[in-house]
Amino acid sequence: MRDAEESLSSIFNPMSVAHAYEGGINGSQQFPRWLDDNLFHGATFRQLGPEHRPRVWINASDIYNRTPFVFSEETFGAICSDLASYPIANAVAASAAMPVIFAPVVLRTFPDRCASTMPNWIQRARREATAPPILKVYANALTRYRDGSMST
Repeated sequence: MRDAEESLSSIFNPMSVAHAYEGGINGSQQFPRWLDDNLFHGATFRQLGPEHRPRVWINASDIYNRTPFVFSEETFGAICSDLASYPIANAVAASAAMPVIFAPVVLRTFPDRCASTMPNWIQRARREATAPPILKVYANALTRYRDGSMST
């Protein structure tokens, strides 16, 4: 048993206020490193591939698009990246991130290396007036990731 807060800063002082102003009291790598060292031991989403059950869905918040960020093949397809090689510890840290306490986890998009097309449902959700609002917002976010106008 280990204390997950042992490597995190929770003391209120001028330095922590400065870090909070810069994005978060705790940097974006401290907590994922602790998670990896103590729980996940280098595991990536490859170990949670489609043949494994139960299916694991890790969600974070995309504060720029005001929508969930789902760590899924579809989302990583939109950012033109490889979910299978993404560390589980980073996804769990992103899902637990709280503004001011943790610096945001930022994922880079690679629109210049996308060869695949976006699924048809994305364009339908964006143009149909009857599409559920959360689906429309999510489809818009995926489109922004793909066209490079916004990183995640």
